[in-house]
Amino acid sequence: MRISEYFPFLIITSAFLFVSWKAYTFVGTPWWDECVYMGLAKSLVEKHVFEINLFHQEAFRPPLYPFLLAILYFTFGFSIKFAYLFNLMLTVASAFMIYETARRCWNDVAAVLSSFLFFSFSELVFWSTKALVEPLEIFFVSLFLFLWMCARDERKMLLSFPLVTVAFLSKYTLASLFVLFVIAILIEGKTRDWLTSRRFWLGVVIAFFILLPWVIHGYRVYNSLIGSATYNLYIVNNITKQSPWDYYLLNFYNIFKLQGIIFLAGVFYALDKRERSLFLPVLWFAIYFALMSFVVGEKNHRYMLPVLPAIVIVSARFLERLGSDGGIGRAVVLSTVSLIFALYLPSAVHQAYINKTARSEIIEIAKLIEEGTGGNIMSSSYPIYNLLTGRDVIYFPKDEWAMDEFIKKYNVAYIIIDSCENKPKWVEGYIEKHADRLQEIYKHTGWCNVRVYRVKK
Repeated sequence: MRISEYFPFLIITSAFLFVSWKAYTFVGTPWWDECVYMGLAKSLVEKHVFEINLFHQEAFRPPLYPFLLAILYFTFGFSIKFAYLFNLMLTVASAFMIYETARRCWNDVAAVLSSFLFFSFSELVFWSTKALVEPLEIFFVSLFLFLWMCARDERKMLLSFPLVTVAFLSKYTLASLFVLFVIAILIEGKTRDWLTSRRFWLGVVIAFFILLPWVIHGYRVYNSLIGSATYNLYIVNNITKQSPWDYYLLNFYNIFKLQGIIFLAGVFYALDKRERSLFLPVLWFAIYFALMSFVVGEKNHRYMLPVLPAIVIVSARFLERLGSDGGIGRAVVLSTVSLIFALYLPSAVHQAYINKTARSEIIEIAKLIEEGTGGNIMSSSYPIYNLLTGRDVIYFPKDEWAMDEFIKKYNVAYIIIDSCENKPKWVEGYIEKHADRLQEIYKHTGWCNVRVYRVKK
């Protein structure tokens, strides 16, 4: 391997890291899921349990990402910046896998285009500098596509099952990689070779031992061997905000930007030319898009990020073939690349800054409580305030009559009312009725209206 072969990749990567640096160095208010992952990591190191706060909360989460954060926490100390840096490294590693896949399958031009399209996805800077699991998901999908599009059968047989297993333990929806894995074997027509291969069965055994601790944990907490996954599915289909099945279809451009439009053109190109090398990424997109549209009720732009490697690989191949004809085709490719770059930089920097400066009042409230008297907190945002203050956070009871009992039982000293968080309808009425017992110590008016009350003893 010569370094000159990767010089274009190094240049594009350096540009991405330069743009990402500002977002990396700025630590804003952590999101709910960020606090969950960091809280689970902290709990693993300090308490040796996979849960946060009280009552086995968040114990259903896929364990791999919190475990990796726990290793960082144990090694370097507790700081969310280490999670940001880790995710940036995962993003660069994913880009390298995508670059190598395109280079080995086609040529250097397709490889450069794939890394450019990947790094110029405007939301990538933001998601790569948050303590969220999406960069790890993208990495596993990129690695799976590289393995199946570039590696020899012997390596596929040994590594496929363990890779799908660890991907599943990073996000349960990546179980859909197993569907892709099975379909790919059937289409290759080598089912018998796989089933009689010692390498394949060794991979199955390795995968079994990787999965075993998760199975034991699910049975211990949820009385089911796959209890963590089924409970997570229940949450996203019954508790969280639901969206219609066509959410991703209607928001296709908003999610994938110009890369998504180029990808659709690439799909038509692949079907027209019957290019078998593009079959796997196109099939992955179809499987995952269908799963997230029809099976998972809670929908969010970032939940579709695992298909990004497939999108940029197909798009890069299409642009490479279009530009190889010269003339108008090359002019179209150059114009497209220039337009993407022109839109990317301001959008990436703006989005990273705006999102990281939102909800600054939460940090103020956490500091206020830390400096105040002892006692626990009652709030809907239990992962956030539990991580930021180190105090137990109790959710509101279902019924108003139980409120006084909860305050006494759980030693509640602070009640936080946030208009952007779900809470029982009776809470506002309770605050008005018991104004003599509750002292308002903080009030914020803005996108989210927040009030903090101290319980008078």
